[in-house]
Amino acid sequence: MSLTQVKTVILSFKGNIPWNYDCFLNYATERIFLQKVGGGYIFIHRLLLEHFAQMDIVRR
Repeated sequence: MSLTQVKTVILSFKGNIPWNYDCFLNYATERIFLQKVGGGYIFIHRLLLEHFAQMDIVRR
């Protein structure tokens, strides 16, 4: 298991990201919220990126 996979499992277990993170990212790409660039993703819409960047993080 790679370090990335371990991090994904931990974040998913804590409820910080969806369990099937790859499907979530592909879903967001299909709906044109994200664009796949190389091995990563970028926001297509600047306002959406800024909205998420300004959100307060709520600790559980």
